[in-house]
Amino acid sequence: MSVKILVEGIRLLARHGVTVEERSRVQPFEIDLVLELAGDRAATTDDLSDTVDYGEAVGLAVEVVEGTEHQLVESLARSIQVRLMERFAGRLESARVTVRKLKPPVPFHVRSVGVTVE
Repeated sequence: MSVKILVEGIRLLARHGVTVEERSRVQPFEIDLVLELAGDRAATTDDLSDTVDYGEAVGLAVEVVEGTEHQLVESLARSIQVRLMERFAGRLESARVTVRKLKPPVPFHVRSVGVTVE
């Protein structure tokens, strides 16, 4: 049995982007996490110490988004993923991180642009 923790729609304001203008002002980002547990122990023990605390995982993602600078959303997503895998080593099999810019600097109407790293 596989157990995955889903966290969708973490909304943040941050300064990431290629252009100086993008990095000079805050812009909205949205983050989704899919955290695959290494085993299904928590499903039977009902014990938080056997799983990944999704509140802590969100906090780590927020720290990366608000506390670092990246030109590319690919790099930002990878940084979040690495931080999660390091923090929850032994409890996570994998972490899928999606980062979306909600107001991308393109001359067209788009809801968002983003990337997913696995």
